[in-house]
Amino acid sequence: SRVFKQHVGASFSEYLRKKRMDEAEGMLIHTDQSIREIALSCGFGSIATFNRVFKEVRNCTPSRYREIYSDFM
Repeated sequence: SRVFKQHVGASFSEYLRKKRMDEAEGMLIHTDQSIREIALSCGFGSIATFNRVFKEVRNCTPSRYREIYSDFM
């Protein structure tokens, strides 16, 4: 754990969460998959967990994020 954090700058769980969120954000904008499908394909165990984590990180729900940013694409 310490070696990972020294090299990456974040704990493994923080790193994994960021990677999952980056993937989910891209899929929300660039696909028409359901939020449930996106959550599960990005490694979240449930839609509730995905929604909670997404809101913590982005301060909005995944559906609101999709509404906002899909207008720009």
